[in-house]
Amino acid sequence: MGINTNFDLSKRRIQTVAVLMILAVCVILGRLYYFQVIKFSEYQRKVIRQQTSESTIIPTRGTIYDRNMRILASSAAVERVFISPKDLDITADSNGKFEPDELDELARKEKAARKVSEFFSEFFELDYDFVYEKTQKKHRLDETIKAEVEISIADHVRQFAAENRITGIHFGQAAKRVYPYSNLAAHVIGFMGSDNNGMGIEAKYNEYLKGMAGRMITVRDARKNLISLEYETYIGAQNGNNLILTLDYTVQTILEEHLEVALMESRAAQRVAGVVMDVHTGEILAMSTKPDFDLNNPRTMDEEVMGYINLEWDDLNAVERDIARLENEKGRELTQEEKDEVTELTKLYKLWKNKIITEPYEPGSTFKVLTAAVALEEKVSSEHNEYYCAGMLEVGEFEINCHLRTGHGHLTFAEGLKVSCNPVSMMTAEKITAPVFLKYFDAFGYNEKTGIDLPGEAVGLTHGQMGASELATSSLGQTFKVTPIQHAVGLAAVANGGKIVTPRVVRAVTDSTGNIIKNFEPEIKRTVLSGGTSKTISRILAEGVSGGGSARNAFVRGYEIAAKTGTSQKLGRYDDEEARIGSTAAYAPAENPQVVVLIIVDEPDLTVSSMYGGVIAAPYVSKVLNDALPYLGVEPQYTETEIAGLQILVRGYTLKSVSEAAEDIVNRGLSYVIEGGGEFVKAQIPRQGSQLIKGGEIVLYTDSLPEQNLITVPDVSELSAQSASKLIKDAGFNINIIGASSGAAAYRQNPEFGEQVPKGTVITVEFRHQDSTE
Repeated sequence: MGINTNFDLSKRRIQTVAVLMILAVCVILGRLYYFQVIKFSEYQRKVIRQQTSESTIIPTRGTIYDRNMRILASSAAVERVFISPKDLDITADSNGKFEPDELDELARKEKAARKVSEFFSEFFELDYDFVYEKTQKKHRLDETIKAEVEISIADHVRQFAAENRITGIHFGQAAKRVYPYSNLAAHVIGFMGSDNNGMGIEAKYNEYLKGMAGRMITVRDARKNLISLEYETYIGAQNGNNLILTLDYTVQTILEEHLEVALMESRAAQRVAGVVMDVHTGEILAMSTKPDFDLNNPRTMDEEVMGYINLEWDDLNAVERDIARLENEKGRELTQEEKDEVTELTKLYKLWKNKIITEPYEPGSTFKVLTAAVALEEKVSSEHNEYYCAGMLEVGEFEINCHLRTGHGHLTFAEGLKVSCNPVSMMTAEKITAPVFLKYFDAFGYNEKTGIDLPGEAVGLTHGQMGASELATSSLGQTFKVTPIQHAVGLAAVANGGKIVTPRVVRAVTDSTGNIIKNFEPEIKRTVLSGGTSKTISRILAEGVSGGGSARNAFVRGYEIAAKTGTSQKLGRYDDEEARIGSTAAYAPAENPQVVVLIIVDEPDLTVSSMYGGVIAAPYVSKVLNDALPYLGVEPQYTETEIAGLQILVRGYTLKSVSEAAEDIVNRGLSYVIEGGGEFVKAQIPRQGSQLIKGGEIVLYTDSLPEQNLITVPDVSELSAQSASKLIKDAGFNINIIGASSGAAAYRQNPEFGEQVPKGTVITVEFRHQDSTE
């Protein structure tokens, strides 16, 4: 019985152990199944991550072209310089030997780290501690030292690494954004920052331009050393697509050149801006805000440029908020230097803002064009209806003055628009009624964004409802705000027969081989006016330019220009008489409009400049159209009076016989004077390529150009064209007349009064109306 009992006990123990062993095997098998089957993918990824190293291959960003395929932005090949802290070391010399202090691996690595830190901090002007900290990240295989390095500069880094026998310095393919024209169309083209934030086209179309990065994957052992190139995987980058803009390089250049002069002349505290747009398609041919910035170095704060950037109340409030936020984050009051940095950064952000789309303004009397168009369209007035201007108009409890305080007296609707009579516009608006006026605000798009393909577009501040006073002031373009691009679209509708178009700056997207991926067709949203209304308004405005209207300074010889000027006090700034905006809007040719031009001068310095748009903006609208229309293929149609004043190109007569030169000069409608007794021409004044009016005089020198035969340039300031021409001709010079129509006074001349120049020199005189009727 005892033996059986022991046997049974042993049997049970064996069974228990067997069961436990089976359970243990099951657990082990279960865990193996869990790790090798259920968690296989997860641990496989972990192993792969531990054994592989991945490098990014940066794609080439797409090129940006103007409408004629001129490159405005491209990418140039550069290199990224980076280090692999783990691999940073010093190798043996050519004889396979190390210096005594390099025998220890840790000492070698530390010596390499310090050499690299010293070199890069000096070579790239970086902080030593910044570089050294990167070298100490021993687990890292990629720490960028410099993202964009010219290849020739990178070669110096290679030479340093070779001469000092340092490993762990690497180079990667990269691309640097290059803007060949620096600041041309800066606010339109824009840029992308390293933080993927940007502005302009570069930001708006980043998804098209950026491309797709590639990858190079290599396999490493447990110590992260390369195993074999056999296991290397290369996935190429996909380069970005290209953009073809609506901008025209030549028109953009024309606009910017004249805006620069407008800025210098007015010293506008809140900048100047302009836009040129196709009235039928909405395509932007040119858009600019001055001052601007160099796209290649957008964060560089040029002292002269920043001197033109003045912060308004909203900007100053933003500065105070940013300072308060930073002080709260730091738990202390900022130093004055830190506060100044916040202010300078705010100025920089303001410099980057595209005034045409981001800053609503009061359009002033340029809006009277819309008021008049609505009146004609609604048939509440005709161009021959008569009005009476007493110099002011009582509207409710208010008296609203006309710019001509003595009043215009009796005048027609058309005459009221030409001379920009306030009472005529207000009485016309009263006939329109507030509900209808508000309906057209919507129809013209003043209560919505235009949809232009640029980031940051703002929308104006308009009346939700109107009483008598709001209706009256709104008819004058006051007490509400619109963006310049909104107003340009509204004016284009008056020009093109009433169609509201969507403005665009991009025409098409193409791939790297030039195949079109996406076309952007013109979009007409709705029609708000009839063709008859457009033609009538255009004719009235054109008569105002060529006659005695407010936009006389927008005159362009050979073209009928439909234009309207405006001067407005800034909304919310009526306590400041100097806070004015002068502007001029025009489209041309009036009988068949092609382009609309709008130029704005925001807060001119009244100590050196006029406040009126007809004086500080209209002359530059004239110059833009004078230069742009012939380029765009719009042929001039001269009147008989204009033909008499046309410029004749001076030919070169040097080395020709006197008789041959004289005959050609006379045949071209010019005159000549011979200085000397020789048979051949040795010199001439004016030089070849100069411009003379009919009857202008060329001096032919048959001996040589006398160095001392200089005469003094007379002063023609404030003279009429006729008087200035006589004075200059009597003094022995020729005159080149530019600027406004008859009745204007000489505004500036070149060469200036008092200069000593040779007889026959061309004196260019610009004429301008200095009085204002707006």
